[in-house]
Parts: sequence; C-alpha cells; structure tokens
Amino acid sequence: MNIKQLVALALLSTLGASQAETLERGPYLQNGAVDGATVMWRTDSAVAGKVWYGTTQGSLTQSVTGDSATDHSIRITDLTPATKYFYKIGNDAGGV
Repeated sequence: MNIKQLVALALLSTLGASQAETLERGPYLQNGAVDGATVMWRTDSAVAGKVWYGTTQGSLTQSVTGDSATDHSIRITDLTPATKYFYKIGNDAGGV
C-alpha cells in the first residue's frame, strides 16, 4: 500500500454515530505496508474498538476487533496491494 492509497483510505473513511463514547482523536493510519496498515484513534471511555473495512464504501464486509481501551490500535492485514480500501471505526454497538 503506497502513501497515496493510505491518504485516500484516511480521507474516505466513514464515521457513524454512537452514544457509548466520544471520538477524541483520529482516526489515522500508521505503519502502512504493502498488505496492511494500523488504524488508530482515541475515545473518551474504554471500549473494545472495531474496524470494519472493504473495497466498496457502502459494503464494509470484513472486521477486526481490538482490546478494550481508550487509545485504540488495530492492525488490518492481508490487504491486496494496489487496491483502495474504505474503513469505519467503532465498537460492537456501532460506529463512532
């Protein structure tokens, strides 16, 4: 994954509404690689973070769940090189 795709991924991320916690920082991407990236964000209360992702903005069919935290860091792996991905952050109750 090149830097242009990472920027596009960050800019095209979608956020829903959640009553459980408030987004305080992010989301942003770290440690981009050919086949993965780490999605990071901060919330005001500890919850198990989740990232939904996919190649179509309206159909985020894959997900990864992290540990309960306020500073969330979830690694997405096995991405196809040279492919645009979209993502949404949140928890099992929904998007942030």
